[in-house]
Amino acid sequence: MSSTAVATYVHARDPISQAGVVAQLRMRPEVRVVDTPAEATVAVMIADTVDDNTTRDLRAMRKDGRPRLMLVATSVDDAALVAAAEAGVAGLLRRCDARAERR
Repeated sequence: MSSTAVATYVHARDPISQAGVVAQLRMRPEVRVVDTPAEATVAVMIADTVDDNTTRDLRAMRKDGRPRLMLVATSVDDAALVAAAEAGVAGLLRRCDARAERR
């Protein structure tokens, strides 16, 4: 594994999404999956909607200014974009657009 691999934490409320994203990321040599947000440079949050629970989880992962947050959500509207930005999200991707080959 490359020493330049990006330390990445993945969080999802459902274990199938969590396992699927982790499995996909582990195949990428430029990514090193870590167990906690404190170890991560980037955290990926998988969610259906951007609701109060999602924004609370995002803020908790962003504690102490780490890590950079990426949100992958099923449903995104204008209110969700504002809520995600207020929670510190650096990037947002709709689940339907998420593919292994996207960087």
